[in-house]
Amino acid sequence: MTSIATTTLAGGLHELAQTSGALPDLIEEDGEVRVLDLTLAERLGYERPRKVRDLIKRHRADLEAMGNLLHRGAKSKGRGRPTTAFYLTQAQALFILAKSETARANIELAYVAEVFAQFQRGGLVAKDAEAQAALDAAEAARQVKLARHLEEKEARYEALRFIRRR
Repeated sequence: MTSIATTTLAGGLHELAQTSGALPDLIEEDGEVRVLDLTLAERLGYERPRKVRDLIKRHRADLEAMGNLLHRGAKSKGRGRPTTAFYLTQAQALFILAKSETARANIELAYVAEVFAQFQRGGLVAKDAEAQAALDAAEAARQVKLARHLEEKEARYEALRFIRRR
């Protein structure tokens, strides 16, 4: 049985619904929470989010060893061919995050782990203004951490470039 939840994973609180061919970002199937591959790719900063599917296919055996690799048919934008969308469990999502090698991967690893934990505790559904404010504050704090991380990384690269010029 599949249920659809409310989440902040794709940025901003919104209700996930399956309308006009769009797939929900986060689902629960047979008691297990799963995230849409494209949602994960967007969080990782992929220029072309569909490229994450190549990474998933490359590591398919490892992902299947962690559990069923749930997939659904999805419509491509425009006149493109239909494609396969993957819904990853927490373990599978963390594995793909670790393998992605993007600048945002480490921060997103921690964030996705927290999102799954909050979802499992029922903490992602904003029932009132206070709950929404808490979700907004958590997202703002995450954005600050991400900005700080990217600034520190750039400073390290600049320092290395300076040292190499000597």
